[in-house]
Formats: sequence, structure tokens, C-alpha cells
Amino acid sequence: MARRTIACWTVPLAAVLAAAAGCGTETVAARQVAVPVEQRGVTAALVSQRDLPAGFYPAATRRVLTGLKPADPECARLIRVADADDADDLRGTGDVPQAHTAFYQPDVAVSVAEHVYRLPAGGAAAQLKAVRDAVAKCPALEMDTGDGKVKLHRQRLADPKGAKDPVAVRYAQGKGPTRSGLDIVMGRRDDRMMVVAAAGALDMPAAAAMVRAEARAFRKLADARP
Repeated sequence: MARRTIACWTVPLAAVLAAAAGCGTETVAARQVAVPVEQRGVTAALVSQRDLPAGFYPAATRRVLTGLKPADPECARLIRVADADDADDLRGTGDVPQAHTAFYQPDVAVSVAEHVYRLPAGGAAAQLKAVRDAVAKCPALEMDTGDGKVKLHRQRLADPKGAKDPVAVRYAQGKGPTRSGLDIVMGRRDDRMMVVAAAGALDMPAAAAMVRAEARAFRKLADARP
């Protein structure tokens, strides 16, 4: 099958938005581990390209927040979990069934990554509580753009529908057409934890594309059988 290479896009705060997530070939980066029975409900929760709004393409990397390395330990914990593409990054979970995928929308400069884990009993709720605590103690994310330090300030997002123990937060900077930042949305259904991280421009079309992609990911989790 022919694959179409897509050029990288560049947006403000390129380090935060991980422009590399927007280049590569049209292939889904998904990881599957453990036995098929345990894996089934995890993989079924992943969105595919056809689940997303028009214009999204599979990305070459599953990490979209790699440019952020906060010095504050609580902010660092939040980014570590939000940008993890392996359960080992969650710490203390062991090798568990998991699945990952990522997409980007070059027309509006948005990257979205989705991570799903089946954790031991009580593990998903414990992870989400720790993340909520980290968000509460992380009012802003600071980064060095090369031209100086920039702060992305915390904003509230609507909780994802159908998810238990939800976490939904946006960190943003700038105004109008130069506004950019990232969304971190998490929640669980039974013992499956979903993490959606999105980064990009936050003007009206880009922000709308982000929110639609996040909503469709959690809708897929709600519909997927355990």
C-alpha cells in the first residue's frame, strides 16, 4: 500500500507543540502487549483515523509534549503521565495491557495522542487522583523557547463525558491568532485508564479540532467493551 509522506508544520512554541508529531507517513503507531483477551478492550478503545474529524493523519510519534520539561515536580509529574507512551512511565504499574496512537491535523496545527492502559484493580483511580493533585499544584507550565521563558497558564476544560475520575485541563499562552498551548484530558472506565494529550495552535478552528478529537476518543472508550 502506498504511503504519503507529509511535511512537518511549525507553530508558535514549537518545543511545546512537538512539531515532529506532525511529520512522517500515514501509519498508525499502536502498541499491543499482554494476552489478547486482556488486550481486547484496550485496543478497542483506540480511535482510528475514521473516528476523527476530517483532516487528521496518523503521526510518526506518540509523544506530543516532548518539548516540556518542567522544573516543578508536580508539573513534571503531570507531563510525565500525560506524555507517557509506555506503562513503565507511569511508575509502579508493571507491564500491563496498553495501546497507543497519535494523529495530527496540519491545516490547523494540532497534534493529538491517545494512550489506554488496563491497570490492576484500583490502579486507574489511584493514578488519576495523583494527576488531579498534580494539576492543583501546577498553575502554570514554564518553558524556554530559546528567545526567553514563556508561561502557559492553567485553564479549566469540561470533563470528558462517560469517564470516571476525570481530569481535564488546558495550559495556554498568547492571544487571538497567536494563542497556543496544550490540553490534557484523562479518565477511566472500569480498570481502563485513557490519557489524551493534545498540543497546537488555539485559535478557533484549531481549538475546535482539539476538543472534537478529545471527545471522540472518550466516546470510543465508553463504547468499547471491557
